Amino acid sequence: MPAPNAYTEIPPYHLAMYRLCRVGLEIVRDRTKTMSSRELFARITNHRNEIDDIMAGTADYLRDSRTCKSVEESLEHWALYLHVSYIVSELCRPAISPSTASYELSKAFKQTCIDSLVSTVEAFLGLQNITPYARQSWAAVHRSLSSALLLGIMGEHAHNERARRLLGRFVALMSDMQSALDPQELAAPMERAITALKKLNIQESRPSRFIEDIAMAPSGGSVADSTESPGMAGVDHSSVFPSNTSALVDEEYSPYSVLNSILWGQGPTP
Repeated sequence: MPAPNAYTEIPPYHLAMYRLCRVGLEIVRDRTKTMSSRELFARITNHRNEIDDIMAGTADYLRDSRTCKSVEESLEHWALYLHVSYIVSELCRPAISPSTASYELSKAFKQTCIDSLVSTVEAFLGLQNITPYARQSWAAVHRSLSSALLLGIMGEHAHNERARRLLGRFVALMSDMQSALDPQELAAPMERAITALKKLNIQESRPSRFIEDIAMAPSGGSVADSTESPGMAGVDHSSVFPSNTSALVDEEYSPYSVLNSILWGQGPTP
């Protein structure tokens, strides 16, 4: 990815986004390569360091919203926060994917992946607080919706207070948006995602049977409460995220596979 030609100094936001996009492309290219757990661990670590360097070298207002001095700076702060958080979650994706997660990967990067998913949702809410046009950005909406769905699929709202609080606000916002639009104006993947999120029932102390009800029931169908389910699909999460590489897991339980079945109706994704 060649550097942009510029006759004047490139603004901090555009320069940071350019460097971030370059790292994002490298992450995608890495997925086409066969790597051992050790090689994958090293690549994730290297890319994380690259992203840390991007943030360390950018303007103060892009790192800390309290230093923003204009609406434009606030918009750029929250937009960069959203894209950085999402890319970090994608970088650490192998740590929550049963087909690739080893004990070392899960231990090192699983929590980072989850925290980044939560931060993506938080960043979208931050953008929305500044401008309602955030809901018209497909990139912002898709990334925040995907992150919210993954958090729900993994049942994070059942024990993660930050995730529960932000998901509650996000679901309410998306529900309002869905109600305000003509059904023909709402893209089918977005409609399915919002319908799925509504079935989380954030106020419950235990999560509902999200994977089974969303992936198998027709859109808009009722969701039966489950008080005995240990996880989002009545599946022991210790089997979904194995503690060692010798534990075999059915690919259908991959959070990303379930996400794709909701959004696109696609098959398993590692």
